[in-house]
Amino acid sequence: MESVNYTEISMDDYIKIESKIDSIMSEEKLIETHKNLIGKTCKNYFHEIKDCGVDFIGKFLTNDRRTVVYEYSKGAKKFIKSKYLSDYFKTSIRKLLSNEELSEVVLNALNSDKLINDMSEEEILAIYSAIKGYYGHSPIIDMANAGNYFMQLLYKLDGEGVISFIKNNVSTSDLARYILSTSGLNESASYYSGRGCNYGDLNENHLVAIFNKLFKIDADYATNYAEMVYQMKTLGATEFINSFMDLAANGFKVESLKTEDSNISLDGVYGKARDAVAFGSIFSRMSRGNDQVHQIKASEQIKKVFMARITPIIQSINSNCYESNSQSFESNNRIRRK
Repeated sequence: MESVNYTEISMDDYIKIESKIDSIMSEEKLIETHKNLIGKTCKNYFHEIKDCGVDFIGKFLTNDRRTVVYEYSKGAKKFIKSKYLSDYFKTSIRKLLSNEELSEVVLNALNSDKLINDMSEEEILAIYSAIKGYYGHSPIIDMANAGNYFMQLLYKLDGEGVISFIKNNVSTSDLARYILSTSGLNESASYYSGRGCNYGDLNENHLVAIFNKLFKIDADYATNYAEMVYQMKTLGATEFINSFMDLAANGFKVESLKTEDSNISLDGVYGKARDAVAFGSIFSRMSRGNDQVHQIKASEQIKKVFMARITPIIQSINSNCYESNSQSFESNNRIRRK
């Protein structure tokens, strides 16, 4: 990547362009917008962006970290897997690692015409390790570089090598946290402590979004997750997140898993904040009164809609896949019977 002569634009102008992340529908418009931001900087009294092009990519790839379930548009999905974005990342990573001694695998992968989504697990792991190694010994981490967003890109791709890399090199706990945070949920169970089954906190839309992300990685992960949901007595966000993290720690295997039924959690909360969360949790629980029956009924309704929505997805799986994988076959049969 050649050196860029930066041009400053106003923060107001940048915000107007940035807002198009949500509104732009076509891949071509996203590419055009990004090209217009490369080499631009902006600042105000509180914030300075040294490269609007990189910042735009970062915000685009993390745009699904919301309090509601977010779905990328068709154009955005095409942009994620486009040659343009793949080439942009490869060029940026080459620049980042220009002074590093790279393996032949990394050099060949970055200099080839192959899209990142079409790379093998070996190639992706080599690139990922090189980036991680660079940040491990570099005294200054250049946050204005696309290398920082490489993992965010990988999570959104669906190539065979990418999926194998995620399964074999990303911890199940890290994967679970990423899935929660991009499915309309806060990954901290204590955030919802004491609120019980609350449709605004957790509903079938969240559950289906999580199912789809797991299904992309592994059919067993998804069907075992569905069994976990079915087994839960109540579906408060607190007990759900704790159960989901336990499922992940168990390798996304439902066998021997004991689901949580307490909607009180103080995990990850310390000091005065812990006292505040504890008091708020107890008060919230007391204000709802003895509504266990309501909690169970509300949970059953959410589960019913969730199961209805995922059944066609499970049924659409090619039967040959299950003939070669008895565990998936059995998981599929169990879900379909529910």
